[in-house]
Order: sequence, then C-alpha cells, then structure tokens
Amino acid sequence: MISTGMITVDDARVALATWDGLGSQADLAARWGVTRQRVWQLVREAGFPAPVGRVNGQAVWLVGEADDWRKDRTSHRTEAPTAV
Repeated sequence: MISTGMITVDDARVALATWDGLGSQADLAARWGVTRQRVWQLVREAGFPAPVGRVNGQAVWLVGEADDWRKDRTSHRTEAPTAV
C-alpha cells in the first residue's frame, strides 16, 4: 500500500467513492444548475465544507459533502406564500 503521509491511497479511494468524488467550483455549478459565480458566493457562506485540496490550482470539494450542505440549506427554507 502506498502512503500519502496522512492517509493511505486505499483510504483516500474509499473516501472519494463514499462522497461521490471530487468537484471543482465549475463541477458543482454544473451539477447544481447554477453559475460558477453563484457557487463562489455559496462557498463563502458559514458552514460550507472546506475544500479538501487543490487540483491544477483549483480548490476541490468532496461532492457528496457539498451536496449534503446544499440539501440541508435548502430544506430549511420556507415556501414563499402563494398569491390568492
């Protein structure tokens, strides 16, 4: 087994599979149907998961962790009253 210094490569593979892989700001935008600028705003909100690293100079997040944060955030919103 190859070691990365903090966790083994095998452990990293399991973590990535569990959390649906890594996603950049552009990946999250495409996944959520929003602009990259909107993701930029969201990642600065309190509670948004910290990036787990950088790939080619870009921050990357565990996709499942970001999805869970977004789902939790949107589930707390109340429906706007409908016009009668």
